Amino acid sequence: MAAIIVDDAKLLAGSNLAGAQWESQTNATNSFNGTISVCRTGAAATPSLSYSFAGTGFSLVGRPTEGLALTYSIDGSSASPVTLDSDTDLDVIGQEGVVLWSIDDLSPAQHSIQIFPVAGELFLDYITYVPYNLSAHAGEDIVVDDQDSSIAYTGTWRPSLGSATPVGDPYNETWSQTRTVGSSFKTDFTGSTVSVYGALRPMSGRLAATYAIDNGTPQSVVHYDGSQTTTPEGSVSWGMNRVFYKGDLTPGPHTITVTVTEVTETQEYFFDYITYKASEQAPAVPTETSTPGAESGSTSRKMSKGAKAGAIVGSILGFLLLVLLLLWFLKRRRDRRNDSDAEKGAAAEAKEDDDKEDKASGSLPPWTPPHLEVGSGTPAKPATPSDGQSLVKEGSIVEKSATPRPASTGEALEDTAQAKPATASDGEPLSKEDTGVDEQKPESTTPAPAST
Repeated sequence: MAAIIVDDAKLLAGSNLAGAQWESQTNATNSFNGTISVCRTGAAATPSLSYSFAGTGFSLVGRPTEGLALTYSIDGSSASPVTLDSDTDLDVIGQEGVVLWSIDDLSPAQHSIQIFPVAGELFLDYITYVPYNLSAHAGEDIVVDDQDSSIAYTGTWRPSLGSATPVGDPYNETWSQTRTVGSSFKTDFTGSTVSVYGALRPMSGRLAATYAIDNGTPQSVVHYDGSQTTTPEGSVSWGMNRVFYKGDLTPGPHTITVTVTEVTETQEYFFDYITYKASEQAPAVPTETSTPGAESGSTSRKMSKGAKAGAIVGSILGFLLLVLLLLWFLKRRRDRRNDSDAEKGAAAEAKEDDDKEDKASGSLPPWTPPHLEVGSGTPAKPATPSDGQSLVKEGSIVEKSATPRPASTGEALEDTAQAKPATASDGEPLSKEDTGVDEQKPESTTPAPAST
């Protein structure tokens, strides 16, 4: 399981080590990053190590010494004595990378721990804790053990559990080793730096490997070129916590692939662990600047805080502008639709008013007599109203036209005050029933006799 690793140099610089008894040593070649902090008790004031973390487990790693005694307090509890692993295993006295004390099964929450050296000398290499939410630790150094399930191996590898050397223990007392050329391993991570650590044994032969980031060109590192001074197997000339490779990257997700390319004579490749500085920023184009096999420094381009703020403000303003344009477009379309509906309603009301006026005036379509209909020999002409006279057609009253109607072929109309009776085709006069016209009597002009 991945953990957060905090070097002693970072603790000393961050005021986590209180008391004048602490001092830093930078020539500890077999310690993590080559540094170790020493606390010598005996002064009047009690020194302490204080650290707050969000996790479920905590470990104190360093070099055990005889006579060392510690107490601890967690989350404000009363101080309790620490049972050191070296109390029961004297063989680890003076070795590097030994877990001095650990506490597990903490609740997944924020915790505060204090460790008080009360006797002897404490050689502190680093601390680790198991986070309950790894993604929330951007900027922290993550350590991944060789036995972690996130590491995929190909080829021939031999895991060594409970491993130890005459000079110290590998991380978590495990490593993976191979003597087969072409064997490899890889793992994914999200970070801005990555380092591969292992152990070196100065035996005869050559040892080399390549280290590739993402799809970049593999970089070859020769760990032993055959000119090294050899020592008998089992001697104390082991090199622990050695940096096999270190690279500075563009912050974001990456994949590192390690391939063993050369192993001769009695040499062997010992892989211990990987560390990387966690990040959340996704890379635009993966880049890498590194010095294989040693500490290296490089500069990667990062967006300034002002540029980030400008980009955020610009994005917000652009979004608001798009929203305003969309609202304006929807309002304009709604207004057009309302105007069209209003025009249609006004036209319908106008038509309804016209129909009401026509009904009130009693205007009806003109009537055409049967003998003047189309097909009778004379073009049909609508009857026109005359001065006070009317034609009756199926119960409808139509006023006669004052203009004389043209006569049919061979007939003439007399210019008389009274219309000539219409005749049938055989010369006989038409009856009232035939014409369909009611005879109207002229009103009498003789005054009625006066009453006596």
